[in-house]
Amino acid sequence: MLLAQYTRDIICLHELDGKYKCGSSACKKMLGYEPEGLIGKDPYELVHSEDIGGIQKESYERVLKGEHILIKGVGVHESRGGALLKSQGVLA
Repeated sequence: MLLAQYTRDIICLHELDGKYKCGSSACKKMLGYEPEGLIGKDPYELVHSEDIGGIQKESYERVLKGEHILIKGVGVHESRGGALLKSQGVLA
């Protein structure tokens, strides 16, 4: 994760249940959360309620199958409301 600390993109690792294992320093700027504050959180807690159903349906099962995914949705910033986010994921 050393390289991830110097990027402006959010880079995260997740446990098999999807919860955050660690995150890059960009989490603070883009989401308002310290990277350590995300550990153990379910990423769907940070998705706007209107987007969560579609994102779960489109991403979760595909990632478990090992497919590379690209999803778009509105993330919930800790103190400012929403921010448009794009996310890519693959089970490695």
